[in-house]
Amino acid sequence: MFVSYILIAGCFDSRRRVNSTVRRHRSMLKNRHLFLIWAGVAVVVSICFLLVAPKIYRNSLRAKAKLENELTQITPPPGATFVHHYYILKMTSGVVSDDYKGDLSYDQIRAHYDKELAAHGWSFRAKNSLTTWGKDLGKSETIYCRGNEAADIFWTGTEQTRQRVRFVLSLKWGSDHCN
Repeated sequence: MFVSYILIAGCFDSRRRVNSTVRRHRSMLKNRHLFLIWAGVAVVVSICFLLVAPKIYRNSLRAKAKLENELTQITPPPGATFVHHYYILKMTSGVVSDDYKGDLSYDQIRAHYDKELAAHGWSFRAKNSLTTWGKDLGKSETIYCRGNEAADIFWTGTEQTRQRVRFVLSLKWGSDHCN
């Protein structure tokens, strides 16, 4: 009887081991299937990105070229001196800008660009006063819209840069200013 008890106890013990091993293997198979599903999704997303990204980037380059051409056609106010041109290009948005210096007032610059930008199809949207660390130094941003593109005049107020920039004219695409 003692021998049969050992055999029976051994069976139960081995059955528990078998059951826990089977459960462990099933769990590993589930994890493996889950891993394969996620890997498949990652591959599909990567392929889509690699196919679509160049087209999006080409569109952004076209928008940049178009707005740079537009920026050269917009004449600065008399008395303003060109300082610097720059651009920022992202996949779906960007900005082209010209910095100017001069002794013109904000009202003179605003009056000039109201006429000049209207002649190019832009319409006034808003004027926002800007602060630096909570201090009002007279900075402002004047926004004009044409479709989903934005023209922006940044006025430096009483602050001046090292290059004595007084205002910046920027043309933007893909921003949320004109949506």
